[in-house]
Amino acid sequence: MSGTLFIHKETSIYSQLDRFTSSVKFANKIVRKLSAHAHYRRNPRTWEYMERAAAEAFDEFAHSRIIEPDQMSGIDWKPISKVVLIWHDANGLGWAQIEARALRYVTPDTRVFVINGRRRVFELKKHRKRLLLRRLLEKVFAMDLLATVMFVTLTPILLAVDLFRGGK
Repeated sequence: MSGTLFIHKETSIYSQLDRFTSSVKFANKIVRKLSAHAHYRRNPRTWEYMERAAAEAFDEFAHSRIIEPDQMSGIDWKPISKVVLIWHDANGLGWAQIEARALRYVTPDTRVFVINGRRRVFELKKHRKRLLLRRLLEKVFAMDLLATVMFVTLTPILLAVDLFRGGK
Protein backbone atom coordinates (compact mmCIF):
# COMPACT_ATOMS: atom_id res chain seq x y z
CA MET A 1 0.00 0.00 0.00
CA SER A 2 1.13 3.50 -0.66
CA GLY A 3 -0.36 6.92 -0.81
CA THR A 4 -1.85 9.41 1.55
CA LEU A 5 -5.18 11.11 1.12
CA PHE A 6 -6.02 14.37 2.87
CA ILE A 7 -9.66 15.31 3.48
CA HIS A 8 -10.49 18.95 4.07
CA LYS A 9 -13.74 20.78 4.71
CA GLU A 10 -14.79 23.83 6.64
CA THR A 11 -17.88 22.60 8.44
CA SER A 12 -20.92 24.13 10.06
CA ILE A 13 -21.82 22.73 13.47
CA TYR A 14 -25.59 23.05 13.13
CA SER A 15 -26.00 22.41 9.39
CA GLN A 16 -28.87 19.94 9.84
CA LEU A 17 -30.67 22.22 12.28
CA ASP A 18 -30.14 25.13 9.89
CA ARG A 19 -31.75 23.19 7.01
CA PHE A 20 -34.63 22.11 9.27
CA THR A 21 -35.41 25.67 10.39
CA SER A 22 -34.76 27.40 7.07
CA SER A 23 -38.47 27.93 6.36
CA VAL A 24 -39.21 29.38 9.82
CA LYS A 25 -37.69 32.85 9.95
CA PHE A 26 -37.65 33.25 13.75
CA ALA A 27 -36.21 29.79 14.42
CA ASN A 28 -33.62 30.20 11.67
CA LYS A 29 -32.48 33.49 13.18
CA ILE A 30 -31.90 31.75 16.53
CA VAL A 31 -29.97 28.92 14.86
CA ARG A 32 -27.79 31.43 12.96
CA LYS A 33 -26.98 33.26 16.22
CA LEU A 34 -26.22 29.99 17.95
CA SER A 35 -23.96 28.99 15.05
CA ALA A 36 -22.15 32.32 15.18
CA HIS A 37 -21.59 31.95 18.92
CA ALA A 38 -20.34 28.37 18.52
CA HIS A 39 -18.06 29.45 15.65
CA TYR A 40 -16.54 32.14 17.86
CA ARG A 41 -15.94 29.65 20.69
CA ARG A 42 -14.41 27.06 18.33
CA ASN A 43 -11.85 29.55 17.05
CA PRO A 44 -11.37 27.67 13.76
CA ARG A 45 -8.11 28.23 11.92
CA THR A 46 -7.87 29.41 8.31
CA TRP A 47 -7.11 27.07 5.43
CA GLU A 48 -3.69 28.71 5.00
CA TYR A 49 -2.84 27.97 8.64
CA MET A 50 -4.02 24.36 8.33
CA GLU A 51 -2.16 23.90 5.07
CA ARG A 52 1.11 24.94 6.76
CA ALA A 53 0.35 22.74 9.77
CA ALA A 54 -0.33 19.70 7.59
CA ALA A 55 2.82 20.30 5.54
CA GLU A 56 4.90 20.47 8.73
CA ALA A 57 3.32 17.36 10.26
CA PHE A 58 3.23 15.20 7.12
CA ASP A 59 6.15 15.19 4.69
CA GLU A 60 3.97 13.73 1.96
CA PHE A 61 1.47 16.63 2.07
CA ALA A 62 3.08 18.51 -0.84
CA HIS A 63 2.58 15.66 -3.31
CA SER A 64 -0.63 14.09 -1.96
CA ARG A 65 -4.21 14.45 -3.01
CA ILE A 66 -6.50 16.80 -1.07
CA ILE A 67 -10.22 16.25 -1.46
CA GLU A 68 -13.56 17.48 -0.14
CA PRO A 69 -15.77 14.89 1.61
CA ASP A 70 -18.28 14.80 -1.26
CA GLN A 71 -15.51 13.37 -3.48
CA MET A 72 -14.93 10.31 -1.25
CA SER A 73 -17.26 7.96 -3.13
CA GLY A 74 -15.34 8.34 -6.40
CA ILE A 75 -11.96 7.26 -5.05
CA ASP A 76 -10.16 3.93 -5.29
CA TRP A 77 -9.38 3.31 -1.60
CA LYS A 78 -7.23 0.18 -2.07
CA PRO A 79 -3.88 1.91 -2.71
CA ILE A 80 -4.37 4.40 0.14
CA SER A 81 -2.36 3.58 3.26
CA LYS A 82 -3.08 6.74 5.22
CA VAL A 83 -5.99 9.17 5.43
CA VAL A 84 -5.58 12.52 7.17
CA LEU A 85 -8.61 14.58 8.20
CA ILE A 86 -7.85 18.29 8.44
CA TRP A 87 -9.97 19.82 11.21
CA HIS A 88 -9.96 23.59 11.56
CA ASP A 89 -10.84 23.49 15.27
CA ALA A 90 -9.69 21.45 18.27
CA ASN A 91 -12.51 18.86 18.45
CA GLY A 92 -13.65 18.48 14.87
CA LEU A 93 -17.16 19.78 15.43
CA GLY A 94 -19.27 19.01 12.38
CA TRP A 95 -17.01 16.13 11.26
CA ALA A 96 -18.83 13.12 12.75
CA GLN A 97 -20.62 12.13 9.55
CA ILE A 98 -17.52 12.70 7.43
CA GLU A 99 -15.45 10.52 9.77
CA ALA A 100 -18.05 7.75 9.68
CA ARG A 101 -18.03 7.79 5.87
CA ALA A 102 -14.23 7.75 5.73
CA LEU A 103 -14.05 4.84 8.18
CA ARG A 104 -16.54 2.90 6.04
CA TYR A 105 -14.48 3.44 2.89
CA VAL A 106 -10.99 2.66 4.20
CA THR A 107 -9.51 -0.81 4.18
CA PRO A 108 -8.67 -2.48 7.54
CA ASP A 109 -4.96 -1.71 7.04
CA THR A 110 -5.50 1.99 6.34
CA ARG A 111 -4.58 4.31 9.19
CA VAL A 112 -6.79 7.36 9.70
CA PHE A 113 -5.15 10.39 11.30
CA VAL A 114 -6.38 13.82 12.29
CA ILE A 115 -4.56 17.09 12.40
CA ASN A 116 -6.53 19.67 14.32
CA GLY A 117 -6.46 23.45 14.61
CA ARG A 118 -4.03 23.16 17.51
CA ARG A 119 -1.58 21.25 15.30
CA ARG A 120 -2.12 18.04 17.24
CA VAL A 121 -1.87 14.82 15.26
CA PHE A 122 -3.51 11.61 16.46
CA GLU A 123 -5.02 8.42 15.14
CA LEU A 124 -8.80 8.73 14.85
CA LYS A 125 -9.79 5.12 15.50
CA LYS A 126 -8.23 5.18 18.99
CA HIS A 127 -9.95 8.38 20.15
CA ARG A 128 -13.30 8.42 18.35
CA LYS A 129 -15.59 7.61 21.32
CA ARG A 130 -14.03 10.26 23.55
CA LEU A 131 -14.31 12.80 20.74
CA LEU A 132 -18.01 12.12 20.30
CA LEU A 133 -18.61 12.83 23.99
CA ARG A 134 -16.52 16.04 23.91
CA ARG A 135 -18.36 17.24 20.84
CA LEU A 136 -21.74 16.57 22.42
CA LEU A 137 -20.79 18.52 25.54
CA GLU A 138 -19.48 21.40 23.45
CA LYS A 139 -22.37 21.41 21.01
CA VAL A 140 -25.07 21.61 23.68
CA PHE A 141 -23.06 24.07 25.82
CA ALA A 142 -23.17 21.58 28.72
CA MET A 143 -20.77 23.45 30.98
CA ASP A 144 -22.60 26.73 30.38
CA LEU A 145 -25.91 25.08 31.24
CA LEU A 146 -24.44 23.52 34.38
CA ALA A 147 -23.05 26.88 35.55
CA THR A 148 -26.41 28.56 34.89
CA VAL A 149 -28.34 25.91 36.84
CA MET A 150 -25.90 26.20 39.75
CA PHE A 151 -26.18 30.01 39.71
CA VAL A 152 -29.98 29.97 39.61
CA THR A 153 -30.15 27.33 42.35
CA LEU A 154 -27.55 28.75 44.72
CA THR A 155 -28.41 32.46 44.46
CA PRO A 156 -31.69 32.28 46.46
CA ILE A 157 -30.07 30.02 49.06
CA LEU A 158 -27.12 32.37 49.53
CA LEU A 159 -29.47 35.35 49.63
CA ALA A 160 -31.58 33.68 52.35
CA VAL A 161 -28.49 32.82 54.38
CA ASP A 162 -27.23 36.37 54.06
CA LEU A 163 -30.60 37.86 55.11
CA PHE A 164 -30.84 35.41 58.02
CA ARG A 165 -27.42 36.50 59.30
CA GLY A 166 -28.47 40.16 59.11
CA GLY A 167 -26.66 41.15 55.93
CA LYS A 168 -27.81 44.06 53.86
